[in-house]
Amino acid sequence: MKPKKIWFKNSKGQRLAGKLWTPKKYKHTLVFAAGIGWLSAEWETAPSWPKGFAKKGYRVLTFDFRGRGESEGDFLETTLTTNIADLTSAINFLDSDVTLIGASFGGTASICIAAKNKRVKCLITMAAPHNLDVWLGGNRLAEAKKNGYSVGMEPWQKYSLALFVDARKYEVLEKAKMIKVPWLIIHGNKDKSIPVQQARDFYGEARCIKELQIIKDAGHNFNTDEADEILFLLLRGWLEKYLK
Repeated sequence: MKPKKIWFKNSKGQRLAGKLWTPKKYKHTLVFAAGIGWLSAEWETAPSWPKGFAKKGYRVLTFDFRGRGESEGDFLETTLTTNIADLTSAINFLDSDVTLIGASFGGTASICIAAKNKRVKCLITMAAPHNLDVWLGGNRLAEAKKNGYSVGMEPWQKYSLALFVDARKYEVLEKAKMIKVPWLIIHGNKDKSIPVQQARDFYGEARCIKELQIIKDAGHNFNTDEADEILFLLLRGWLEKYLK
């Protein structure tokens, strides 16, 4: 099944690029939200999750946040506020309720939206942080305050002080208490970017139907064949159980 390339505008009027997989018959729509430095195309690396779920009868939307891929905007402007706005625009582009599947910072935005948006009927987050201050194993907030920015493990990971200050405003753990839909929380036990304790924190605060899965020997990107297979099966089982 080939996806359709689509465009939609965010709240700032910027054009965001996406792909939409639409089976002939479907009942549910999945929206994938990528991590802060990722491209949506990474969802399609073998095995392609969008293609796989489309074959199972789900409509699937992937897209690039502003400043990434073909989407308009400046990546250096990225904050949790801009990610929430872009993901909300993606939901508004669609004509149905959705399930949000968010990785890393895309998961954080998904949590904030699911806490209030009634169109979200199910939530899955993978390696999502609630505290960026200790991101990538250091005190990134202090580094950003000193330099005006923070540099991560890769050359392109240059983030403004605004990213860290803005994220603190949301008190994401408090948002976790507001989630009312079924929520699957996934994390790797060898994640060196976001401590696995943050997943346990989410699970402890959540008051909804919830499940915590810690993937053995998996890092932040779950980039092993075994982890990919486990994740796909976990996601498929969760969706089949809670999307009727």
